[in-house]
Amino acid sequence: AGNGEKVETSCSQLVAEYLGVDQRPEWQGVLAYTLQTDLHGEQANSRPDARSRLKTMVDNAYRRTPEDPGRVMLMAFDAILDWVHADREVIDAVEGDLAQAPVHEFNQGGQTRRLVVMETDNEFALEGAMASGFDAVIIQTSNGNVGIFGRKKVRLDVRGVAAVLRIEERRLHDGVELQRELKFQQLKEQGTLEESPLWHYQAAGNYILNGSLTHPEVEPTSIPLDDLVALTLIAFSDDRWPSDRAPRCSAGQCTHSRQSPCKWAWMGLQRCYLLQQAAKEQLTA
Repeated sequence: AGNGEKVETSCSQLVAEYLGVDQRPEWQGVLAYTLQTDLHGEQANSRPDARSRLKTMVDNAYRRTPEDPGRVMLMAFDAILDWVHADREVIDAVEGDLAQAPVHEFNQGGQTRRLVVMETDNEFALEGAMASGFDAVIIQTSNGNVGIFGRKKVRLDVRGVAAVLRIEERRLHDGVELQRELKFQQLKEQGTLEESPLWHYQAAGNYILNGSLTHPEVEPTSIPLDDLVALTLIAFSDDRWPSDRAPRCSAGQCTHSRQSPCKWAWMGLQRCYLLQQAAKEQLTA
């Protein structure tokens, strides 16, 4: 409107809203891609779905036949519809699993996020859950292996989950208090730690795996599924605190000390670290 306001939308999003298809799960991937590409260009760190490089494909096609834009448009429409139909097929393939899967909401970055917990061997479980709009997914297969995945575009950080689960796994499996042996930054390292080998953390994919359908030889986790869910929600959420200290924590006051240790101090949560640093600064001010 000429008022200088920056509006985070695009023509494709407005048309989709007008047609009433913007909330259909199968259109989410395409619309997110076109919005991010329109606002930021086709950058690796802004592309929400790397399966389709529509912008590059259209640009290249137009360079080859600039005199025939109609051909380019039809080719682009075919690619878009193939993407949408593929997402619809994946969503349909996991519809039954999602219908039985519990969903948990948590606060992160001032937004309400959704975590779905699936017990299935369906090879499309993760793709279907993400295409259905979930921000985080926990999948446990029939042999007990577990994978935990976070959507990168909402900046869900799996590092905290990796540290928490590695500590809890070693405690249950061997009775070792791993946080006394390693620093929290070591517990958040990529790959598989020798000190807690049942979990593999991959930063690029934003997931942590205890085995998988392609690596069923990994020993299943000793952590019960309900506890896995609870620990994941603690690591992901911005506003979950120990019940006995919640009022002080939420007010920005860390009360952990040697004389009065907090039961969550061993987790190495980023929000706890920030509170502790703020408390130290106040003492030295």
